[in-house]
This record gives sequence, C-alpha cells and structure tokens, in this order.
Amino acid sequence: MELIVTLEAHTRTSPNNSGWAVARCLVSEGIDGCPVSIAAAGGLLAHAGVGEQLRLSGEFQNHPRFGDQFQVDTQVSMGIPSPRNAYRWLERLDGVGPVIAGRLSEKYGDQIREALARPLEAEDELTSLRGISQAVAKRIKESWSDIGLLGDSADIEYLDGIQGMTPWRATAVLEFARKKKGISPQKLLEDRPYELIGAKGLGFLTVDEIALSSGTNRTCPMRIEAAAHYYLEEWCAQKGHTYAPRGLFTHHMGEVLNLDTGTVSEALGRLMGSGAVVQMASPSGKPCLHPSRLLEAERECYAWTREAPARPDMKPLNLQAIVDMGYKHEDLGYTHPDGTPTDRARGLESPAPAPASMADRLDALAAKLGDDSTDGDW
Repeated sequence: MELIVTLEAHTRTSPNNSGWAVARCLVSEGIDGCPVSIAAAGGLLAHAGVGEQLRLSGEFQNHPRFGDQFQVDTQVSMGIPSPRNAYRWLERLDGVGPVIAGRLSEKYGDQIREALARPLEAEDELTSLRGISQAVAKRIKESWSDIGLLGDSADIEYLDGIQGMTPWRATAVLEFARKKKGISPQKLLEDRPYELIGAKGLGFLTVDEIALSSGTNRTCPMRIEAAAHYYLEEWCAQKGHTYAPRGLFTHHMGEVLNLDTGTVSEALGRLMGSGAVVQMASPSGKPCLHPSRLLEAERECYAWTREAPARPDMKPLNLQAIVDMGYKHEDLGYTHPDGTPTDRARGLESPAPAPASMADRLDALAAKLGDDSTDGDW
C-alpha cells in the first residue's frame, strides 16, 4: 500500500539515532477525499522534517500497545510543497524556532522556498534579518538542501534517478526550468541541458556531468560548443591573455574531447557566428580566438586608460564588473550588460575602426622601442 503524507510531528524517536520513529502524518486524500491524520512508524521517519511531503509504502498494523499504525517499509522525500509547510519546517529546526521562522516568512512570503534553496553565500542574504548569524544561515540552507526540493513529485523522482544529481543541483535545475515556463526539467535536460550553464552554482563541468548522466551524446554539437567556450576561457585564464591561437586551441580541444579537429573547427565557427567568440588576426597574421566578453573588457580598459589622465574625475576602473557584465563606452559604441555581444562586437557593422587588441598594442610598442621580444609566445 502506498500513501502520500505530510509529516506533522514526531511523537517518538529511536534513542540510538537509527532513524526509526513514530510520527503523526496527514494523508491529504484520506476517507472520501478528506484529510486524515494517522500514526506512521519505522523507516527513517526521524530524518524527515515537519512539513515534508513523503511517499510511504507499507501496511496498516494493529500494535498491541499503541493501536493502529502504518508500518513503513520505504519512504521517499517529495520535498516541501508549500510556503506554509516551509514555515512549519523552519520553526522546528534546531537553532531557528518560531520567532526567526516568522521573520523569514514575513520577509519572503510566498517566495520563502526559493530563498532557502539559493546556494549559501559568504555574506548570505538571510543574515540581514535580526537573529540570523552566518552559522545559522548555513544550518538552515544545508538542512533545506536535504529535503527542500521545489517542483512536483514526478520532477523530483526523475531528477533523483540521475547519477550525481545532488539536492543542490536538483534545486538549481528545478528553479531554472520553472523560470523558463512551459518546460519540464526532463525536457530541459533532454533537449538543451547546456542552457543551465550560468544558473546559480552550475558551471560547464557540473552541467556536462548532469547532461551526460541524463543521456546527452558526447559528440552532439551543443556539447562541443559549450565545451569549446568553456575551455577557451580556461585557456585565457591560465595563459593570462584574452585570446588563444586558433590552431593550437583547436588541436587542444580535439585532444580534450577526443574529436577530430574538423568537428572542433565547425563548433568554433558556430560560436563565432553567434558572437560568443571573436576571431582576430595577430600581427603575424595568425588567427586568434577571443571570448567576446574578454575582448569587450579589454577594449573598455583601453578606453579608460586613454581618457583617465585627462579626466581626474573618472571613477576607478572595476575590472571584475567589466569582465562579468560588460560596459558601455560612448566612443566605442557597444553595450551588452546581459552578456550578449552587440553587432559591432560581432564584427557585423563597423562605423569606426575598433581599438587594436592588447597583443597588437604590445607588439606596436615593442617595435617602437626596438624590441621584438613580445612576439612569438602566442
């Protein structure tokens, strides 16, 4: 027999911390569709939280001392389905209680589950409320990550079946799918898993692991494109440049992904067509690949260093913000605060010549000084 219940309270727990417990549970569709409260015993009920929805399998038995109980054979967590249940879970969480739970409920309202599901930050948003230290915020979010999955039972069951799918990852997938509207987590992972890159806590390597575990082919074009973009930025970070030589990088990608260079070149061509990657020639004529956001950041730095000496009122340059988001500069005419390159960054229109790349400027400076030592490393 199988029941879907909401745990209301623990009435007895095992003293040896085995997980066994007796709990009062609410069966939402009991007699004639009306909610019915029952006693459930066994399983790992001690590890379930108040307000948590569970799928229990087992049978009713008559205990000689405690009467009718549902003896649990297996239990599956279905998360915490409503803001009200999240509040009830919080007020019974060790170190929180009803006062802090009430403050969280008042601040976040119907969005309280989303707030609890967000990854823990160094300066977490929960600590803005009186009574919540960083340690308490960590306890809340780590406890929630065990059970506080968003979404319906079918979505949770599907994600639970994917190898390597931790509660944090599942929460991120569910949140992303919900924001997309009209797409289920299963459809998302089957059709376009690499759109998850950039969701909170999910980078390429994590998304790639999820995608491959959910059935994505290692040679599918969207995986190769996502991998090429990721490894191009990694190359730049390791070499300390904003570019990679196309020939060397193509060969490197072929080895990493175990693919022929022709397949890698096709993926790079699609990335250039979308504007995610820009190809420019080195002074010696060799093609170099720039992640567009790094090229834009380099151009903004160049514009700032050109104007700063004549304008002491200019604000200090925020390099990290430039790299992360992109900036607008009136002389250069490009803006992509959402990370999307403009037409000029893509090279589709050029009303004015773009500033030279950093490599070009260094080589020009070296030539002017009679030193060609900057050439050859790239």
